Amino acid sequence: MRFASLVLAAGLTAASLPASAASITYDFTGTLGSPIPTDLQSSYSVGETFSGSYTFNTAVTTNLGTPNSEVFDALTSFSFKIGSTTGSSTGAPEIQIGILGGGETTDRYSVVSRATDGLNSSGQPAGFSIDSVIIRLDQTAGGLFVVNQPLPTTITLADFDLSSFFIFVTPPTGGQDEVLDGTLTAFGPAPIPEPASLALLGTALAGFSMLRRRRKI
Repeated sequence: MRFASLVLAAGLTAASLPASAASITYDFTGTLGSPIPTDLQSSYSVGETFSGSYTFNTAVTTNLGTPNSEVFDALTSFSFKIGSTTGSSTGAPEIQIGILGGGETTDRYSVVSRATDGLNSSGQPAGFSIDSVIIRLDQTAGGLFVVNQPLPTTITLADFDLSSFFIFVTPPTGGQDEVLDGTLTAFGPAPIPEPASLALLGTALAGFSMLRRRRKI
């Protein structure tokens, strides 16, 4: 199930990146909340850590939406872990933007990965399958987004009132998905090696190369 009411999500501040910055990776961490569906309680517990990352193409333009929402098929990879369950995708999941007004109740930013778009998972309870995973950030006051803006590339938790995640789990019998949800505690760009660290690595590799050459003499 797409759960469109949950999928369009979030507000944030946006900044342009240099044209050379074709992709960005974000890391996220959160804690699982309550209640946990009864038949999932043996596999997941309140307070359990949820973590992962996603990479997106900054040059992708919106492909559909409404006057107050935009959908970007920008994700090039997505991965998550909670308990013994892990999942990843290299399909075409989405980044979605909602702008307060016109039926939208908040400024919202969502990252959406679905099994139908290539999300594969393992380690969930026997017979269950992960249908979709959603990262959702909301700013109830609005003012973070404007209509027809480019895909935002700079996001911080401090800009939002709510920071949530949702994992939709399909039971063995099919039917209505069960939901695991919680709060994000960390969210931001993955660390980039500092120039000094890169220089040190380069020096070490050069030294290693010279050592190999000497051994060949």
